[in-house]
Amino acid sequence: MAGTDFPPLDPTESVHLAARARAGNSAALDDLLLRYQDRLRRIVRIRLGARLRANVESMDIVQEAMFVAARKIGDVELQSSAAIINWLSRIAEHKIHDANDYFTAQRRDRGREASMNLVINGESVGWEPADHALPPSKNAEQLEVEEIVDEALSELVEAQREVFLLRHYCGADWDEVAQELGRSIDAVQQLYVRARAALRKKVEPRLGG
Repeated sequence: MAGTDFPPLDPTESVHLAARARAGNSAALDDLLLRYQDRLRRIVRIRLGARLRANVESMDIVQEAMFVAARKIGDVELQSSAAIINWLSRIAEHKIHDANDYFTAQRRDRGREASMNLVINGESVGWEPADHALPPSKNAEQLEVEEIVDEALSELVEAQREVFLLRHYCGADWDEVAQELGRSIDAVQQLYVRARAALRKKVEPRLGG
């Protein structure tokens, strides 16, 4: 489906970068994080939902997640490309929960300031993404399609959204998807078919067929 395709990544190179980063190679760490930055941005945008997207920039969450990943890379052994992006997305999910908790509390206290300053342990995040701009290889039409698809995907029920994210955005194989969702391979494949149909139903009218 248009808008859900990503540039292919060499999984062997990704795993090698992760191993070198784990061993303390800062250049490999930068290359690894930048390699997955755009995928993570789109996953974050989907999982934020419309309400949080109105208050939090997706790239701010990505930046926080990358900072945490940079500190914790030595504690994990990542043996596939899907494992890498799934690990990053789980870190980002914690940051999304933090943002949600903040704004839920804010609604109870209207006197609090209207925006959230993203910090870690009281300090500004220290890992800078390559650029808040999107990859130059993408034209305006591609970016518009991606945004429409991401918005529609965010509206799916959670199980459908997650199976599609794991399969397409994280690039997980069926064994990995089944393990992550705690279902059989047959069950996740059927769930995926329903998710794809539901997503197409939402997307096609917005793209004019």
